[in-house]
Amino acid sequence: MLSIQAFCKANCFCAGDRDAYAGRFPDPAVKAAGGCYHPVSAGVGFPKAKQTCSDLRGGLIASVHDDEKASFLNNLVMSVYKRKYFFWIGYSKNDDGNWVWEDKSTDSFTNWDTDEPSTASIAKCAYADMSENNLPWGAGNCNIGMPYVCEYAPCSAGNKLC
Repeated sequence: MLSIQAFCKANCFCAGDRDAYAGRFPDPAVKAAGGCYHPVSAGVGFPKAKQTCSDLRGGLIASVHDDEKASFLNNLVMSVYKRKYFFWIGYSKNDDGNWVWEDKSTDSFTNWDTDEPSTASIAKCAYADMSENNLPWGAGNCNIGMPYVCEYAPCSAGNKLC
C-alpha cells in the first residue's frame, strides 16, 4: 500500500517560476522533495529579504546544508543577477550570539572563508561569495543590500494531507 508520505512526495511540484531542487533525493519522481526556490536579484538587507520570502508563500531565505545545494543556489543567483557577487544565505546570529539556520535545522555544515565569521558586533548575517569557486561564506552587516534566494515547501495538487 502506498503511504501518504510517499504519495505526497510523488505529487510535489513547484508553482509558478520556482525552481525545484531534488537535493539528496535521487528519485526523479520526487523532483521537488528538496524544496522550491526563487532567486531575487534586488539587493536588499537580510531583514527585508527574510520578510519578502515570508510574504511570498511563507518561505525563508535559502539554507545551505551541503556543497551541492550551494552550487545550485549559486547558479540560480547567476541566472538573474548575471555577475559574480555575494548573496544572502539563511544563516544568522541570534540574540545569544549563536549562528542559527532560518529553517531551524541543526545541521553543522559550514563553509566559512578564512578569518570568518567576523567577530565584529555588526556582522550578524551570512552571505556566500560567488567570486570564489568554493563559495566561501562571510559574515556581514545585515543591512547591506545583496541578492538572495527564497526557499519554499513544494505544493501538492489537491491533497491537503501533504
